Amino acid sequence: MSKITITLVAFLLVFSLTASIATAVDFFAEKLSVIDSAYQDTVFGGKNLSNQRQNLIISFTPGDDLTDTGDYAVIVDVDKDGDFNDEPDTSYVDKGDAVPNTPKTITWDASTKLTSLADGKYKIAVIIDDKKNGKIDWSDPAVKIDKEVKDFTLDKTLSVTEVTADPLTFSPNGDGVKDTTTIYYTLSESLSSVYSEVTITVGESGGTKQ
Repeated sequence: MSKITITLVAFLLVFSLTASIATAVDFFAEKLSVIDSAYQDTVFGGKNLSNQRQNLIISFTPGDDLTDTGDYAVIVDVDKDGDFNDEPDTSYVDKGDAVPNTPKTITWDASTKLTSLADGKYKIAVIIDDKKNGKIDWSDPAVKIDKEVKDFTLDKTLSVTEVTADPLTFSPNGDGVKDTTTIYYTLSESLSSVYSEVTITVGESGGTKQ
């Protein structure tokens, strides 16, 4: 390989690295936080045992790299392909102005937004760009874009989370000895204003009885 070729390759490599560094941006002064309002985790969608609605609290702060007001969008990867660019408007939890060094908090109530979303694990992203026009300019090469992604779980289904009995063993044969037991269970949501039916199955040797 000639000196001219080596020099050219080195120049292209340095130019490529310089361009990459120049276009790298960090539009987040405070990183994206996604947390359930009731249990302080990333599983939400129902109510807790005090009948409090479990909302997802989404918070972030645009940073100094965003020199002027841009746009942000909070998007759920509903098709679970890892790409937020191809999501329809119906997958947007929220969008608006991204103002530098101004904290933003969005409360997502699963009963009012993306109500058709099935229970399961998803990714949610906050996308920020530096061109304020009410949308994320995915295809404009002159627009800089940054994003933060977090995982969350949507669980709107009522379930039994814990069950026990006292005593654990009993013999309901009418002989007056250990004929009864008390069964305790915990539900994933409060039923103070909701009717639901719980079926308890008690096992015995040779089969089951309800």
